[in-house]
Amino acid sequence: MGNLKVDKENKKEVDLNVKTNKLKDKLIDEKVNILPVATDSNIDCCIDYSKEVDFTKCEDELEIVLSGDDNKGVEIKCQGRLLKIKVKIKNICKGRKIALGILLLECINEEFKTKGFKATNIYIPDDGDKCKCCNLTVGDFLFVLPEENICCKKTLVAKVIVHYTDLEC
Repeated sequence: MGNLKVDKENKKEVDLNVKTNKLKDKLIDEKVNILPVATDSNIDCCIDYSKEVDFTKCEDELEIVLSGDDNKGVEIKCQGRLLKIKVKIKNICKGRKIALGILLLECINEEFKTKGFKATNIYIPDDGDKCKCCNLTVGDFLFVLPEENICCKKTLVAKVIVHYTDLEC
C-alpha cells in the first residue's frame, strides 16, 4: 500500500511510501491508514484461533503474539483466497488530499453482502510542474477471503469511492 505513480505522459513517478501533509506551510510525515470494516458474512468456520485483546487506560500501542491454545502455534483449519486491488485514478489535482475506499461485495441469494472494506487518505504533492493534474495508481489493497472450499467459483463486485477531503483548490 502506498505506491503512487504519475502517468507516463508526465514521465514522473512519486513514491507515497513516505507521506507528506502540508500544514501551516510545514511538511510533516503522515501514515496511510487502511481501515478494516466488520463484514456481515458468517466466517466463523474459518476462525482458526481467537484471543481477547485488552488495552489498558491510556495505552496507545500494544504488541501481542497469537500462538494458539497450546502456545505451539495456530493451526490452519480452512482455506482462503487473497485479492489484491490497485486503483487507477485520473485527473487528480496536485497539492490536494483525497480519500479512497474500496467496498467488496458478493451476491448471495440475490442479496449483496459486504465481504470487506478498506480505505486510506492520500496527499498528492505539488511538484511545481505547470500541469496541476495527474493520473495515479494507488495500491495494494489486500483482502483476505476465508473459504470452506476454494474449488468453487466466486464472483465479487469491487466498488471504488474517491473524493477530495480538503476544500482548497
